[in-house]
Parts: sequence; structure tokens; C-alpha cells
Amino acid sequence: MPSLNLRKTYKYVDSCSDLDEWVTVGEFEILWKERVDTDKDGYEYWANEYLIKVSSDSSVDEVIAALKSEFTYWGCHHDYDCCGCPLLSVSNITKVSEDNYYLVQTGSRNY
Repeated sequence: MPSLNLRKTYKYVDSCSDLDEWVTVGEFEILWKERVDTDKDGYEYWANEYLIKVSSDSSVDEVIAALKSEFTYWGCHHDYDCCGCPLLSVSNITKVSEDNYYLVQTGSRNY
């Protein structure tokens, strides 16, 4: 299973977030994923729904914060706007059982 990491500092945009400080809080596995396209006004929007199994000794709050860190991507490092890079955010995380979390990630492009 991949490591579940919590971003501790936010000095850099997401495309360079590997330069920030991270701490591993456990491991995760995506059990299920579904994409729902919700295009509107001629722009590309979507939602990804996930069921994620988490193995961690950390608190539920830390696991949720780490899932947000792992599944959020804002800010490319292009020198211009309207580059088409994806912008992803987490709109909902619900703990559904002892180890499983339901996560909704919304996305659009920088147009």
C-alpha cells in the first residue's frame, strides 16, 4: 500500500510540494473509484468518488487531514494563466467503518 502522508508546511505551490515538510501517518489503498462528469457553462468539471482503506495508528483527524493533503492539488507553476492544469480539491471525507473512508474530490481545469 502507498504511504499516507500529511503535509506539515505550505511554503511551495502544489506542483513543488515535495519541497515542503511531510510526515507519514500510515498507508492507504483505493478500494473503489468512480468519476462523475459535471460539465457546466462549457467548462470541464468533475467529481471523483473514492472508497479508501487506511491503515494508521494516527487519530481520525490526522488521517482526514492527510487524505486532504494527498488528494488536493492547487497551483501549477506556469508563468501564465489558463494553462489547462487540473485543480483538485476534497469536498467531503466521511469515515464509514473502522478502516474505510469515503472521499469526494472535485476537479476543474485552469482555463
